[in-house]
Amino acid sequence: MYFVVSQAIKRSKELQVQVYISICTAILTAMLSFYKFLSIRPTNFLQENFDDLSQKQSNLYNQQIQYCLQQENDQIKTFIDLYNTPDQEVVNVEQSQEERQSLLN
Repeated sequence: MYFVVSQAIKRSKELQVQVYISICTAILTAMLSFYKFLSIRPTNFLQENFDDLSQKQSNLYNQQIQYCLQQENDQIKTFIDLYNTPDQEVVNVEQSQEERQSLLN
């Protein structure tokens, strides 16, 4: 940023108004960002706190994995049961002409 400002001062006769506006905007943005960064309230986390948070996240992740695996096992069992059970009734697709007529009447 210092380089940009120093070059702008050296070449002040050659630059247009838009360049000055963009430089001022950049400086203002940098100052506001620095102010917002400093205004963040610092927190006092100890390594133990991070360890506790990590353990909680790990436990939650493990529970989610177990739940997903259980759901997958249930689906597999359902498909195996469906595959192993024979059909209850065999339907004859082709019917005679007389049977069709009797169904229509």
